[in-house]
Amino acid sequence: REIQTTEASIPSLSGALSIGAQHRFDPALLGRGMMLSHGGLVVRRSPGVNVASFAVFGDPAATGLSRYSIRIDGHRNSMYVGVACLPLEPTECFAKSLQTDAWMLADSGKVFLTQSGTPRAPLLERVVPMPDGGVKEEIEIPMIGIQTKWSKHKMRPHRYAFRPGSVVHMTFDRPRETLRFCVDDREWFTLDGVSRYARPFVNMFA
Repeated sequence: REIQTTEASIPSLSGALSIGAQHRFDPALLGRGMMLSHGGLVVRRSPGVNVASFAVFGDPAATGLSRYSIRIDGHRNSMYVGVACLPLEPTECFAKSLQTDAWMLADSGKVFLTQSGTPRAPLLERVVPMPDGGVKEEIEIPMIGIQTKWSKHKMRPHRYAFRPGSVVHMTFDRPRETLRFCVDDREWFTLDGVSRYARPFVNMFA
C-alpha cells in the first residue's frame, strides 16, 4: 500500500501514499518496512514486513501554517494520518496506541488523540459513524412502556473516512495550535491544542 502525490506527473501506484512536492517524506524518519520512491514523494510498504510503521514528512524547520494533501492509492489494513511529537514511542505500533502526544485521523473516519506518559495512551474519538438504512419500530416493554428501536442497522461510510483513491487534506496552523482535516473536499473539522512542535506522519500496516 502506498501514499502518493496529488501531482499529475506522478503515476497512480497501487497500494501507495503520496504527498505534494514541497512536503517530502523524511528518509531519516522512515519506519521498518517502508520504502520511498519518486524522490521521496511516495511511500509504500515492503512485502513480507508485518509491522505497523510510521513515515514522517514535511519541513522540520516549518514554523507557520502548512497545508498537506495526501493521496491514498491503496491499503488493506488500518491507516492513520496526523501529527505527532518526536521521538515516537513506540516506533512500531498502530498510531492510536502511541505513548507520545499525537493527533490523527483514522481511515475509519474516527479521530484519535494520544498522550505521553501513560502505559497505554488514552483515545479520544471525535467522530463516530451513524446508523443508516435501519427500520424504526415501537416496542412495548413490560414495566417500562413504549420504546423506539431501530433494527437492521447499516453503518454508512463516515464523511471523514478515507479509502483507496481518497485525498486527505490537512492544515497545520502552528501559531494557533490547530490541525484541520478534510477528506475528498467534503467538510472540514478542527482539532485544538495541537503542539506546534509536532511533525506530520502517516502510519500503516503491511
